[in-house]
Amino acid sequence: QRHALGQIAETIRTLMGAELPPRYGARPARSNEARVWCSNIDKARDLLGWAPQTSLSEGLERTIAWFRASSAVPGAAVNG
Repeated sequence: QRHALGQIAETIRTLMGAELPPRYGARPARSNEARVWCSNIDKARDLLGWAPQTSLSEGLERTIAWFRASSAVPGAAVNG
C-alpha cells in the first residue's frame, strides 16, 4: 500500500493533536534530493516470509504513545 508523504505528515499531525499546519517548502529543495521514495517489501516477503502486521496509522499511533511515555526522550510528554 502506498502512502504519500503529505498523508503521513497529516496523520502524525492529527494523532498528536497539533494545531500548526506543516510548512511545505519551508526550506529549498536540494538539487540531488529524491522526489519520490517507494519502499518495496517484496524481497523481505520472498526471502523471509515477512509481511507487515501493523497498519501505518496504528504504527504511528503506537510510536507517538511510546515517545510521549518515554523518559528517554526529553520533552516527549509535551504537546498533546
